[in-house]
Amino acid sequence: PTLSRPQQHPQPSSTLNMFSRFFFFLMMISSSALALLPTDKMKWPECVGMSGENCKALIESEAPSLVVVICHDGDEWTSDIPLDLIRVKIDTNGNVVSPGPMIGG
Repeated sequence: PTLSRPQQHPQPSSTLNMFSRFFFFLMMISSSALALLPTDKMKWPECVGMSGENCKALIESEAPSLVVVICHDGDEWTSDIPLDLIRVKIDTNGNVVSPGPMIGG
């Protein structure tokens, strides 16, 4: 006689457990990514209204490991979010627009 195994169906609790583990994993990745930031400061709202060049100089003095680029508000750029890049968005007068520069922004 052949013995057959009883069919195993996922139990709701095991599905929930898998979801919990996945959620925990995502939280750990997010926390790790934040720990890799090159600076404690993530935003420079004080730059709003300042000239783009002065804002760039300020950020570079506070966080020299960041790459700071000036671009016009509305310009298109890649959709990635590099953690070492600050885009200083300026208006047609060369002044920083709201909400101000931020990491990955």
